[in-house]
Amino acid sequence: NTDKFTASASRAALQDFFVNKFPELQANDFFITGESYAGVYIPTLTKEILDNAPEINLVGIAVGDPCTDNVAQENSMDSLWYGNKYGLVDEALYDTLWNKCEARSPTLMMKGGAHLVAAKLNKILKTFPNDESRLQAAEKLKREVIANPGPRFKQTPECEMAYRKFLFSTSKGLSQSWSELYIDDYSLFAPVTNKEDDDMGIYMSRPDVKAALHVEESPVINWPGDLEFDYTKEYDACNDEAEDGVWSMIDFYRDIVPRLKTTWVYNGDTDPCVTYEGTRTAVKRIGLEELDGGGYRPWFYNQTEASLKLLATKAPLFGPGLLTQPMGTQFGGEV
Repeated sequence: NTDKFTASASRAALQDFFVNKFPELQANDFFITGESYAGVYIPTLTKEILDNAPEINLVGIAVGDPCTDNVAQENSMDSLWYGNKYGLVDEALYDTLWNKCEARSPTLMMKGGAHLVAAKLNKILKTFPNDESRLQAAEKLKREVIANPGPRFKQTPECEMAYRKFLFSTSKGLSQSWSELYIDDYSLFAPVTNKEDDDMGIYMSRPDVKAALHVEESPVINWPGDLEFDYTKEYDACNDEAEDGVWSMIDFYRDIVPRLKTTWVYNGDTDPCVTYEGTRTAVKRIGLEELDGGGYRPWFYNQTEASLKLLATKAPLFGPGLLTQPMGTQFGGEV
């Protein structure tokens, strides 16, 4: 699969949905939302719809913590940079590693995401003849691809020691691959758990869910499946193998924003994979005219109570944000 095919296939599926399956919904306003690598999926699908599917009443999109542009997000998607920002690495150690040793530690999302990286490594390992050679190669590949301080890193005793200190204080560089991680790799202050991913995998693999999605005959037995995962990234966003001159999502936004009623790009401040600084830089580079009053405005929400029964159904990552008593108007962030 590829970025371009994903967009065209999704557009075709939506056309079939609105024109053939549920024509009574065709006149409704249609919005598309997503997060993370959906920062690529949604703008590319949006352009595909606007260019080729006028029968779909697409009026708005929203993307959160999104892959947007390699250059704008390069530093902010680096776990060494992020670790210093949140006090996981002290200033002296950070200065030594970043400036003197020229260490870099991009998150796996900058390399395409954990599943894509795992799939690429598994494809290489399949070429080895036996388990022993495969195990040796796996350790070497992990050091080269995942636990690597970058091509410009200076291999001196001082730099090696500094890098080890960084790994020790940051749960192996905010690892997305270490089974013993002690800092959640999706949200800095969340409980360390894979329950959300595990529950989703179990749900998506259920026979009735496969039947509802018409994928009973899929060659992928389990979801997600790193061994069977095969995907080619084609744009300059969360893609360290992007070709020169290809579009990033900045180019897509310049094309689609004037044709939509609403475009919402948002970011939290505790995501070690895609932080707000890079998203903010990318959005500014789109070149949209700023509204009167400035680019930063506070927004608020009414925090109501949640029942204990509801709290018990929520995943650990999101449940702590709910309270059993109302708190009234609360500051939500900046727009």
